[in-house]
Amino acid sequence: MSSSPTYVVRSGEQVYCPPFAATGTRLYAFAVKSDMGAQRANICDRYLNQPLGVTGRFLPVLDQVFIVFNSIDALRCTSPEWADKGWFTEQEAAVWMLVADLETDRLFWFHPYMLVDNAYALCMGREIYGFPKCLGWFVLPPGPEAPESLSVETVGVKNWGLDSQGLRQPLFEVRRTSGPSVGQLIDDIADVGQLTGEVLRMSELDVSWFEKLGLAAHFMDDLLHLRLPMVFLKQFRDGLDPTATCYQAVQEVNVQLTHFQSARIYAERFELLINDLASHPVRADFGFADGPIAVEYGFWTLFDFTIGPCTQVWPTRGTAV
Repeated sequence: MSSSPTYVVRSGEQVYCPPFAATGTRLYAFAVKSDMGAQRANICDRYLNQPLGVTGRFLPVLDQVFIVFNSIDALRCTSPEWADKGWFTEQEAAVWMLVADLETDRLFWFHPYMLVDNAYALCMGREIYGFPKCLGWFVLPPGPEAPESLSVETVGVKNWGLDSQGLRQPLFEVRRTSGPSVGQLIDDIADVGQLTGEVLRMSELDVSWFEKLGLAAHFMDDLLHLRLPMVFLKQFRDGLDPTATCYQAVQEVNVQLTHFQSARIYAERFELLINDLASHPVRADFGFADGPIAVEYGFWTLFDFTIGPCTQVWPTRGTAV
């Protein structure tokens, strides 16, 4: 039982109590090359290692990150006292990055950028978990056919300056291009294990990561139990000293896949276009090349999932309520 003060539920509340269940999640993922030195310095060290006060606990695993678009048909709260409060749809775009926690020997997904079209998803994601969600506007087809284009806009600042206005403008787009196929269409993927195997093969994951028995064992256990482990930096700016944080924690959660329906890996060729905003330095953070960036491969999948309370890694371990 938590010793923290009881949460005061507001009128018009937008932060419901987990766990949550999502049905009809249609997810596109596109792998693009990223500089691992930039991933380590700009992401792992900045958002995880430095707040923890350690060096090298969290490290990047792949020289790729994933540009992910997804939509959710229905997101519901399953807590008994909240189950009748309605349900919501959601569209989302994010950058997914695979990191290794060398203390626990586990792989986690970390999301340095995430945009959603729903205020409930934004508030719950930021306040409960630490997803860095902000509002976005989307072009997002349902799939599973290979899309011509997927894109997201957000409110951002092009260049820093006293006269620079934050405006709604494009952030990034994945679009289909001409040219030879990047692989063979696989449209009959039957389960998560097969999809994971294909993604690992195409990603050319450095097998030395799995020479550590603990890391391999935890990865296989997560795969067997259909878990997607995620790690977050949750923080709130202090009202008395706005340069400080009044609350900061590193949290982990297991997203539980409850129903895998289908998946396909595309043979088509895609590219990533980034609008370089000073407020959203996606290209610099990941060490992306200039101009359009070739997509290594892309896939689509349809599934349901649940997400519940977190485990707090720091400042103390335990279950966050």
